[in-house]
Amino acid sequence: MMQDYVQQAYLPQAKLMRERRKEKCVKARDLNEWSRMIHKRWPTLHIGNPTINRTGKAWHVFVPVYMGEVPPSSVSVELFADASGEHLPEVILLHQEQTIPGSTNGYIYAGAVETLRPADDYTVRAVPYHSDAILPTELPLITWQR
Repeated sequence: MMQDYVQQAYLPQAKLMRERRKEKCVKARDLNEWSRMIHKRWPTLHIGNPTINRTGKAWHVFVPVYMGEVPPSSVSVELFADASGEHLPEVILLHQEQTIPGSTNGYIYAGAVETLRPADDYTVRAVPYHSDAILPTELPLITWQR
């Protein structure tokens, strides 16, 4: 058990910290700046009502997401289902399909999931995204569809 922790958690984290300290901590400073910006702007993001359609064995989801002041490149929009009965939890990444005409920083996100689960098991959520961040540990923000 300790060996698993060391190999799967401690060593990767130690390597990441060494990377962040290189070149006078430029990665660490950039990540800190990004984190502060996201934290400040996150309340401006909101998710509209999704449209969910069944085609064959798949649910197709289309949802408007209004980023507000948050850069779209700093957000992952996901379809989430918690564990229930015999079903494991699921996270399906939705892709940015198109801009919403007449909106500022509004986009339609879409995706599909092949499942026998009911559509009500799924909820759209937005979470921060940064390739160098350990999320959600370093920035535990989330916006849920209401």
